[in-house]
Amino acid sequence: MLDARVLMKHALSCDDAALIADERRLLSDTEAEQFAGLLFRRLNNEPAAYIVGEREFWGMAFKTRAPVLIPRPDTETLVECALSAYGSTPPRRILDLGSGSGAILIALLHEWPTARGVGVDLSPEAISLAAENATRLGVGDRASFVQANWNDVADMKKTGVFDLVVSNPPYISYADMESLPRDVREYEDPRALFADENGVATYREGFNAALSSLSPGGRVIVEIGAGQADSVRRIASETFANCESRVRKDLSGRPRAVRIDMPPAKKPLQCPNGAVSFR
Repeated sequence: MLDARVLMKHALSCDDAALIADERRLLSDTEAEQFAGLLFRRLNNEPAAYIVGEREFWGMAFKTRAPVLIPRPDTETLVECALSAYGSTPPRRILDLGSGSGAILIALLHEWPTARGVGVDLSPEAISLAAENATRLGVGDRASFVQANWNDVADMKKTGVFDLVVSNPPYISYADMESLPRDVREYEDPRALFADENGVATYREGFNAALSSLSPGGRVIVEIGAGQADSVRRIASETFANCESRVRKDLSGRPRAVRIDMPPAKKPLQCPNGAVSFR
């Protein structure tokens, strides 16, 4: 029913209010043909977000195109986690690993007008779409998107370190591929969905990339899948010395994001004898 309403609004170029107010109106032949065409595509498992060309995330309409991963409400938990972590003192520079449509980075830049960010993705389609979304949603002057492998992220340190690294990485096990809905496994980019080691291999890759890019006292916040919280926290502790990690649950009460805090930079202390030590 939800998909049918989305497709009907698209066919009639109207919003929810207009659809409700005019719900008894008969469609013209042209409108009915248009709606039937959209239904046919959906019945062939094409995601509604690709059919209508957009999906709402964090109160904003993001453009969507196959095969770039479609933004999902669950990922808003990561945005909420970042906002609560920084309070009234936002980070200056953000790195988004696997930026996809740009949803996470753009949402954070929308909330933090003084921040700047870089999104990294292997997919040229994702980079193009993210840049388009950033411009449309008013943060294009503070966001840049780079097509690169996560192993190349170390080179970005030349432009300065990052205070916050965020990521919604591929975390679905290949063993679970056949259990996914057909509209997911047949249309969305598998590189954005699946990972080795029961879905946690990309966390190790992402954390190693973040290790070379983070400022002292920086943070890493990642989305996680079901049952992955302990594994992700263990990988974090193996990668980042003396880090602290915590889990944030989504609205359904499921662990959905892991926040990792780096230890602060050591501060020099002037000793009575004139020597300098650190704490």
